[in-house]
Amino acid sequence: MEKLFQNYQGREDNFQIAATRYMRVVFPGVLHIHVANERKTRVMQSKSGRFFTPDGNKLKLKGVVSGVPDNLIFDWCLAIELKTGRNKLTDNQKRFLKGLQECGWSCFVVYSLDEFIFIVTEFAKGSRLESDKNFRLELN
Repeated sequence: MEKLFQNYQGREDNFQIAATRYMRVVFPGVLHIHVANERKTRVMQSKSGRFFTPDGNKLKLKGVVSGVPDNLIFDWCLAIELKTGRNKLTDNQKRFLKGLQECGWSCFVVYSLDEFIFIVTEFAKGSRLESDKNFRLELN
C-alpha cells in the first residue's frame, strides 16, 4: 500500500490523547473508550529473589487482560490500536483483534492521527472499511 498517512511522531500517550479529544469534539454522542490496560506497576523482589508486581497481579484477578485494543467504539463495533514509530502488534494484541473480528467487529492498527480520523469519519458516514491480515487499512 502506498504510504498515504504520515506516522505520528511522538509518544503514544499524546497520540491517544489527541484521538480521544477528536472523538469527544467531533462525535460527542458516540460511545468511545480508551482501555487503560497499560500496567505501569511497581516491581518488587521477594525474599527468595523472585520479581513480581503486586498491583499487576491484582489487576489480572480483576479481569485486566493483555492485548485489548486502545480504542473501542461501540456504536460502530470498531476497535483501533494506536502505534507509534516502529512499534508492532504483540501476539496478544493480534489474538484479541482476531477474536473481535470473529465477533463481527472491524479492527485496525493505525500509525497516524490522520489515519485514525479517516477511519472513524468513514464509519460515521456508514462506510464499512476493510483491514488486511495485519489489521492495516486496505484502500483499493
